[in-house]
Amino acid sequence: MQAVRLKSFSAAARRRGQSPSAIARQVSALESELGVRLLLRSTRSLELTDAGRTLYGRAAGILEQIACAKREAAARNKEVRGTVRLTCWPTLGKRLVLPCLPELMARFPALSIDLDLSEMVHTPALELTDLAIRVGNQHDTSMIQARIGTLRGVVVASPAYVAKHGEPRFLEDCVRHKLIDKRHPAPFMGWRCLLSAKRSLDAAPVLATDDLQAQSDACASGLGMAHLPTWVVSERLQLGELIALFPKVKPISAPIFLLRAPGSPPASVIALARHLTKHLRPLLA
Repeated sequence: MQAVRLKSFSAAARRRGQSPSAIARQVSALESELGVRLLLRSTRSLELTDAGRTLYGRAAGILEQIACAKREAAARNKEVRGTVRLTCWPTLGKRLVLPCLPELMARFPALSIDLDLSEMVHTPALELTDLAIRVGNQHDTSMIQARIGTLRGVVVASPAYVAKHGEPRFLEDCVRHKLIDKRHPAPFMGWRCLLSAKRSLDAAPVLATDDLQAQSDACASGLGMAHLPTWVVSERLQLGELIALFPKVKPISAPIFLLRAPGSPPASVIALARHLTKHLRPLLA
């Protein structure tokens, strides 16, 4: 399952603590047993065959049933203990989630958190993840969704950059500036979502990275302009290390949800969900 989702034997091996060759042998053994090719392998990616998609879809449904049964069984134990698996964006996890965990874990010493800081979009029911923080309206209506805040974008630059290159008057002027952008396009993130209706981005960004904190750091150093969530740059805006541009332009915004799979969750999942909601809502208002 993980090799398919991550499109890489190596990535799946790191997640499972095995070697890539061990993962590849397991897949090859399954293909030999079934007598069909399940994955198309290349040096850059893995893709499912038609037979692979059929097996993956059925297996995902079975895993969802197993996960649901485990949650229902664990729900009988009302004690907050055991491991809760949470996934969210790396920068959001580091800046907002991690600082609020010590208080919860001091209250519940038997609780542990498996925090997956990843750009990958995990589905709680399929990936055996208990909770996920996601941005934007969610199309999977089977998930239990609780809105915990709003993502608001802001265009920022350092005072030194503005002094050297000037301040753009209109959004479409940004294409002539040095831009710091995401490596991989994502809804509500990066320059393409902001300028798609204005003008195409023909030139490569001066820096491309999916790490939002790294974008903020590079922007503060004067390397270029960035379009980032307000919670990434709020401190630097207050300190004057960054300047918010286009104050009269309506920012990109999207709801932020805390998701969990359906069913009766154990007390540990409920405790973490309530704690995150309480602490993140004021920060993401």
